[in-house]
Amino acid sequence: MIKTILILVENNFSQRDYERFGVDYFKQKGFDVEIFDLTYLINPELYQKNHLDSVQICYPQNFFQFFIEIYKKKHSHFIAHLGNGKIINHFIYATLFFCKIAYTKTKLAPHPYTGIILKTLIDKFFSAAKNPYKLILYFFSRLLPLDTPKYYLLAGTQTISKYLNTKVIHTGSMDYQLFSRYSQFPPQQKHIVFLDEFEPFHPDYKRSKEPNPISPEKYYPLLSSFFLKIELIYGQKVIIAAHPRADETLYKFFFNNRCIKKGITAELVRDASLVLAHSSTAISFAVLWKKPIILLTLDSFEKIYQGPLMNYIQKTLDLTKVNIVKEVPTEIPVPNVEKYSEYINRFILSDRAKVYSPWEALIQTWESQD
Repeated sequence: MIKTILILVENNFSQRDYERFGVDYFKQKGFDVEIFDLTYLINPELYQKNHLDSVQICYPQNFFQFFIEIYKKKHSHFIAHLGNGKIINHFIYATLFFCKIAYTKTKLAPHPYTGIILKTLIDKFFSAAKNPYKLILYFFSRLLPLDTPKYYLLAGTQTISKYLNTKVIHTGSMDYQLFSRYSQFPPQQKHIVFLDEFEPFHPDYKRSKEPNPISPEKYYPLLSSFFLKIELIYGQKVIIAAHPRADETLYKFFFNNRCIKKGITAELVRDASLVLAHSSTAISFAVLWKKPIILLTLDSFEKIYQGPLMNYIQKTLDLTKVNIVKEVPTEIPVPNVEKYSEYINRFILSDRAKVYSPWEALIQTWESQD
């Protein structure tokens, strides 16, 4: 049996990724694990090296180096935590295809984008249409699809596999793994938690080159003012669950020394009496622990992807949604347990899953194929 695993990522590999992507679990099972951090190739504007002593990380600086390194290790198990959002991704898949490398694709953090998928496709088409070269590549990547994984790790039923000759492995999401781990401890409802998205500074704006809908000078005072009102009404402090890629030094300045915690979002949600959010994927934790959720919006959010996405989440989970400038909720909403259960099946853990741990399910599949 092959005992080497290569994990491909498109964003700076961090300690958080080390934990989420099952590196320790694979090591315990006797595998050698190496990370291929492709940030420089896919998202060069976000590139930085994170030095982790616990795992070997390769940082290809060009496609020739990527090809050579991949080809030398083509008989390893490959796991691709890569999207399809950029043309360059398709060149990476083409490299795997022409090297005849069997790889596993993952969809372990599904998000309810389904309600806005048509709008997203239309936006991508018109964006590509502005650049003839980009338009040619856009259609080329779809007429000659080279993204052909052997296995597809899939959480929830909402995402349907588009691959014809790929074995789909139904399993639990990465958030479900954390939920299972921290459910062993009893909740202590002692605060309100805000699921921060590092909104004014989120790297997605830099990566997509889309204009930021609101400046930090406007966003944070509005948010802080809303939190103060909420604290007076409910008699509980609002704690910030920091976005994993956030700069904590900026937080201390903009949040006026409010309590901010990073890297323990699951525990903060478990212990919360109320969850405040925009459209964070961490809403999954609130759904799993059956917590009341209030979605927070602004007029500027309604004009970008946040608006349709929040509307879809609101409808899917039957949630309360408020504009933080115009209103303050006076009652904690009651979770719609039936809607929450449907959401879990669609986006977190489907009833088709036989093994809830994605990495255990994947190893079992590899062993059965050998």
